[in-house]
Amino acid sequence: MQAFKQAKRDTKIMWVALTTAYKQNSDAFKTELQNIARAFAAVEAEKERYLCRYGDVDIDNEALLEINVGGRIITATRSVLTQQKGSMLEATFSGRWEKRLQRDNLGRIFLDMNPDCFQAIIEHLVKMKYSSEPKTKKICQAYSKRKVEGDLSKMMKYFGIKIDQNMDHSTLQHDETIFDSDEAQVTIQDYFDTNNRKALDIDEILSSFQTTMSKKQEALDDAKEELQKVKTRWEEEKAFIDSIVPTPKDDLINLNVRGTRMTVRRSTLRIFKGSVLDRQFDDTVWPMQQPGKESMYEWGNEEVVDWAKGHAAIPEEITDLLQKNKIDGPKLLTLSHEGLKEWGPDAITTVIKAVCDFQTENKYIEVFIDHDEYDFRMIIEQLLRKVLSKDAYQPLSLPDINKTWNGSFMETVDYYFPGEMAGLIWEKTVRCIDVQNAGVMGVNGIYTCSGTVDGVSAYRKIGIRNEQEVEFSIFRCLLSDYTKWWYISIVPKDMKPVTDDDIDFYRAPVSLEHSDFPPEGTWITVEKHGLDPPPMIIWKSDILPKSGEEFGDENEER
Repeated sequence: MQAFKQAKRDTKIMWVALTTAYKQNSDAFKTELQNIARAFAAVEAEKERYLCRYGDVDIDNEALLEINVGGRIITATRSVLTQQKGSMLEATFSGRWEKRLQRDNLGRIFLDMNPDCFQAIIEHLVKMKYSSEPKTKKICQAYSKRKVEGDLSKMMKYFGIKIDQNMDHSTLQHDETIFDSDEAQVTIQDYFDTNNRKALDIDEILSSFQTTMSKKQEALDDAKEELQKVKTRWEEEKAFIDSIVPTPKDDLINLNVRGTRMTVRRSTLRIFKGSVLDRQFDDTVWPMQQPGKESMYEWGNEEVVDWAKGHAAIPEEITDLLQKNKIDGPKLLTLSHEGLKEWGPDAITTVIKAVCDFQTENKYIEVFIDHDEYDFRMIIEQLLRKVLSKDAYQPLSLPDINKTWNGSFMETVDYYFPGEMAGLIWEKTVRCIDVQNAGVMGVNGIYTCSGTVDGVSAYRKIGIRNEQEVEFSIFRCLLSDYTKWWYISIVPKDMKPVTDDDIDFYRAPVSLEHSDFPPEGTWITVEKHGLDPPPMIIWKSDILPKSGEEFGDENEER
């Protein structure tokens, strides 16, 4: 009997210790959860403050937006633009930042970006919205050119757009009951009461206790992780908006490129210091090119009221409302139809028409660009790549340039980026050459840039001929009749090219358009060592050259 009493006392002590430990842990968990909930509330409160200061609380999610993307007007509903929650594209068009976004002279949101790529993103989002099937295929089939496809991928990454809809929406989701220590204590009591009628397995009880506590800890850790995601995403959103909001002097430049309209930020045109574009749009020069032009976007409330008072079609009561509501230029340009309805039935047509008339009369001047549209657009796209890529920026290579225009493109680049500055826009070296379809099989393959001959890049590859390792070379040389030819030859080891010891297979006359690069299709078979058919050459830029010894710069006659 005494042993039974001692066992009962021990059981009671264990139960008290167990429930006390559980309650202490549960109280601590509950306190931490409350702190997390308060932190979530603090983030939401800050978002609300930013919305009141910079946003529009009355946005229509199905409103049709006209967006000026590099001079092209792209139309989309706000719901399409914001459907991938958590992305920077959603943040931009959420309405939280309406008053900070840059606008053109007609009040449309302006994006200093490649319009082709942005249009592709919109089309992808529209398909995602209206299709029941997952869209995981490439969204850039219409933009399959290597450089443009790369631009599209970078822009999607920039905006945080994903191919599928599986975005990570971090919100606080927790079950308050798992943190209720009183309920948990009752549960343990019930467990003991039920099992007092039979032999208790202490190990099982302790194991169950440990499992329960582990699950609660996991739930708490999940809540902390979600909180950190929400905080991080909010800070990233603020930083992103800061990055796309221009400085007061960073106005928009409307360009007329032989009839094609483009719009670019002045800072983008000036991104490469010392260029002709930089000097043309310098702070000391540009204001003199646009005298007497006004931007309503820069007005304060006083200027808005003065304008309304001087406008014959705007009644006094609307002028009073503009003053009472402290409507400044940006607010005036973004007044919605819904907001104006509260001012009376005539406010919509009167105010909106007056604004449009003013904007038309004071339209920003256009800068005429007397260069081919393709050439200048390629330059603008490179400037935009520099803005988007920053330190990861790479100049164009020859294969990126349309063969029909590459001659005039180079001339246009030289005009705006003279001398060595042209290398900022396009790389004047074909890094790799792919030789194909030559009758001499050993000639075929990838040649990498290695040194110079006759003042231009030469190329080489290691191959096998007659079971021996040899060096195949492509180089330009000056012949004794003062004509220049390109050769595909074997240059003897430890010797420079352009000697009678070279084993020549094919040669081609220097192209008038691309005298600095081997031609693609005018090769001729050289008798004795060459075999028909002559090769075709493909310029490449996506294979990095291997390091090798330079040939030196030879101008010897052959």
